[in-house]
Amino acid sequence: MSLDDWSRPLGADERVLSCADDAELAERSGDHVVVHAASGDVHRSLGEPARQRVTTAVSLDLIDCRVDHGRFRAAAHVLCRPVGSLSRWTGPITVVMVSGHIGRYEAAPRAHPGDGLLDVVEVSDAMPLRQRWMALRRSRTGTHLPHPHISMTRVRDLRRSYEQPMQVVIDGRPVGVTTHLDVAVIAAAYEFAV
Repeated sequence: MSLDDWSRPLGADERVLSCADDAELAERSGDHVVVHAASGDVHRSLGEPARQRVTTAVSLDLIDCRVDHGRFRAAAHVLCRPVGSLSRWTGPITVVMVSGHIGRYEAAPRAHPGDGLLDVVEVSDAMPLRQRWMALRRSRTGTHLPHPHISMTRVRDLRRSYEQPMQVVIDGRPVGVTTHLDVAVIAAAYEFAV
């Protein structure tokens, strides 16, 4: 996908709204203005463009997320993991993303924030602790895949039910606990200045 397929030049007098992070990008996506963030996972996945030099608006996707207690939008990712302090090290983990990054980790190295698809990374409940630790370290560079206990798929929507309560974290903010996750992509939902 070339830049011409998902971008347009910014007008000289076109307003660009600055956002603090991915969560604010999702909140402001309905304002029908071009947005920019100086930090966050969407910003990182686009090569960390400087605000002073923006000349182009790119169309990016959002994640529509429905859980037991509500409906949310995410600009970067939805993380679903077991409740508790050891949640990174035990149980199943589901990460639905459009950006590919979660903080310093490159969980979905082939993700594209404007391709109309969700990138889903799922860690099996059966993955041993030592392998989880090694995969987490390797995910900083996106080299944790392929792995027999980690699956990577690209979809337009996804539904999951869990046997145990799962904590849901959207764009870095915990939103609650659920046993059902229902997500769908909202293609070309907003424009980001690069």
